Amino acid sequence: MCYNAFMKVHELSFYSKFQCAMGNCPDTCCHGWQIVLDADTVQKYMAQKGRYGIWLRSSLTRHNGTTMFKGSRRKCPFLSKDLLCKVQLSLGEDYLSDVCRIFPRQRINYGYFAEESLFLACPQACRLFLNNLDHLCYKTVDRNISYAKSGTNDDAEYLQELVEIRLALTEQIMDHPLPRPMLYTGLLSYAKALQQSYIAGYAPSNGSNRPDFSKPVHTNLAAHIREADAPFIIPHDITYAMLTSSFYHIFLKTVSPFLYDLCKTYLKE
Repeated sequence: MCYNAFMKVHELSFYSKFQCAMGNCPDTCCHGWQIVLDADTVQKYMAQKGRYGIWLRSSLTRHNGTTMFKGSRRKCPFLSKDLLCKVQLSLGEDYLSDVCRIFPRQRINYGYFAEESLFLACPQACRLFLNNLDHLCYKTVDRNISYAKSGTNDDAEYLQELVEIRLALTEQIMDHPLPRPMLYTGLLSYAKALQQSYIAGYAPSNGSNRPDFSKPVHTNLAAHIREADAPFIIPHDITYAMLTSSFYHIFLKTVSPFLYDLCKTYLKE
């Protein structure tokens, strides 16, 4: 489905610098994930003629109403021995599914503005974050976007407030002397208080029906950091539940030997 709109886009400062490492990636996203195909890509594959069409269609399967690539142990059937994409090599980037072409880019259209960032599930994205900590921010540009609106929140004022709060928090965090664990604990405390104020229907003294974020208490992270006298700790029972019912599964040894050994050591101890 074609979509085109001109709006403000909050773009991560180094978003455009991302480049896929392709065959040099230490943890390719073509392995360990189930690749779900968008409707436009499926239609393109079904219409493709000749041997390439047979090749593409023979690699598709359907599950719970979605079309995806077949794959042994969640490995894409088009992943070559050189860790390159056979579809892109043979037919070009236009034949990649949306998720393959876009990941690890994160693009969200809120209706009033859009945001573009990077998922930290990609090693190259992580490297960019670590190399750009001194100017970790969003820059705002006006341009066309091609992806449709996500979500159902139509409160423009509320969404803008969240953007302004994030900006205020980012400015305080960048040069803060506290160790990162304590800083993150303060952020969690602040976020919890902010969420509770919305849920409780907080009404400020100005008579408005929404929180007054111009007050220092809402943008002053220091008060929450002072209460964060210890690093954030996940309780033992929650850690155990995560390890035994989440990512510690039969394929973990293949997907990530390091995590597999870490889980084994934890459970043994």
